[in-house]
Amino acid sequence: MNEKRLQIIEKLLLLEINWWKSNCQLADELTKEGYNTNNLLFFSEILFLLESFNDSNDSKRSPEKSMVLISEFKDEKFFKSYLENVLIESGLFREYSNIRYQIINCLTTTNCQFEPALIVYNSNSMKFQQLLGSSINTIQNNTQNDQHFTLELKEIVLSQLLDYPYPLCENYNSDNSPVMLDIGYFFGDKLVTSYYLSNEQLQTRKHIEHFQIYSRIFINYFNIPLKLKISNI
Repeated sequence: MNEKRLQIIEKLLLLEINWWKSNCQLADELTKEGYNTNNLLFFSEILFLLESFNDSNDSKRSPEKSMVLISEFKDEKFFKSYLENVLIESGLFREYSNIRYQIINCLTTTNCQFEPALIVYNSNSMKFQQLLGSSINTIQNNTQNDQHFTLELKEIVLSQLLDYPYPLCENYNSDNSPVMLDIGYFFGDKLVTSYYLSNEQLQTRKHIEHFQIYSRIFINYFNIPLKLKISNI
């Protein structure tokens, strides 16, 4: 366990909780849309991002997350507020110069469109650089600037950046799309991360190894294992 990392994550979590308390209107709006705002805490995703490039001598496999995607806030003013009052205030970017951020005006896949979205990413990640190609220069040149842009990704690219064990199929809503399941990792009664997979993907059990890697991080930092829950969409 990295003590300095733990201090930043604990501070980030406290700032997140206080941020939601000061943004009751946003919480109410998201609740009406079906969100459970108790699950919209991103401290764990940031921890997974930091642990993905662990420089310790631990021989056990680490996550391979290159990017965190935050898309739920709808209005750009809330993204900016969260960025300033939670992420920047936590000392994350000051302590880890390779961790950067960008507000994307519109991030799209064949299934989703996020307008706007906030990405937090590891600028040293070879995966990030290889998968985004020429877009990486635009993102890095615009970091901390007001010039926003559109980013279009294939589902398989997005899943690899976010370190999901399976991609969502392209054009999911087509007639031939498989039935999907919702996979959630829980820290007590709070959702830590989630993704979709099909019944066919479920049989490969690739998600089990993925879950064990992520759960081990929570045991190391909080002495509490995660819980795996599978539900129908």
